[in-house]
Amino acid sequence: MIKFRKFRKKDIRQLANIRNLVFSKFNNRDYFKRSAIKRYLHLIDSNKSDLELLKSFGISQETICYVAEKDNKIVGYIKGDNKRISNLFVLGNLHKRGIGKKLVKMFEKEFKRKGYNEIKIGSSIYAISFY
Repeated sequence: MIKFRKFRKKDIRQLANIRNLVFSKFNNRDYFKRSAIKRYLHLIDSNKSDLELLKSFGISQETICYVAEKDNKIVGYIKGDNKRISNLFVLGNLHKRGIGKKLVKMFEKEFKRKGYNEIKIGSSIYAISFY
């Protein structure tokens, strides 16, 4: 069963691993040069300390972030702020099960609760059909 909840700072390492794993598998060689992929993955290097990862992720008071868990392990997350969704990643073996959709709905609800009314989304070519 998938459970959804707000992000906790102790989750940061799992988010970094999911981001890099999913990006490497689904969003890479279609339109990025290898050097750009390396730079992108290095930004959120899981060898960094938790504090460095939080800073690299841009976690702040304005951040809206939710995670999806299965068997007490994070399997997906959504992150953004008062302007846009900046990350939405779900492990590949769990795609097309409604996890991303539920994360987006939770983000939208929090976004509206904070009084915002327009969300911008950047998408990879792979995820265009999702939106």
